[in-house]
Amino acid sequence: MFRMLMLASALALALTTTGCLTVATPAQGAIYTEVNWTMHVTGNEVDVKSASGTAWSIFGAVAFGDITVESLAAQGGITKVHHVDALTKNVLGIGWITVTVYGE
Repeated sequence: MFRMLMLASALALALTTTGCLTVATPAQGAIYTEVNWTMHVTGNEVDVKSASGTAWSIFGAVAFGDITVESLAAQGGITKVHHVDALTKNVLGIGWITVTVYGE
């Protein structure tokens, strides 16, 4: 019984001292996060083409989604990337990051 209590305590400590959201963000709130930020800028000219993708994280235990610049650029027909923006959100441990690629 003591061993089970120690294991449960260790698990509770690990879950409360590590982040619930494992997506990149320059600022993170414990209960709610909503941050818009620019990830990358190049010297290429801007055009009206853009493509977006979203990845999800559920309590830091399960994460899924394809938000690579290469796949988003191919999806939007972009051959020269100008900049990449991201929107990160987290609501009580359910988090997502939407990446948008802009270019020509």
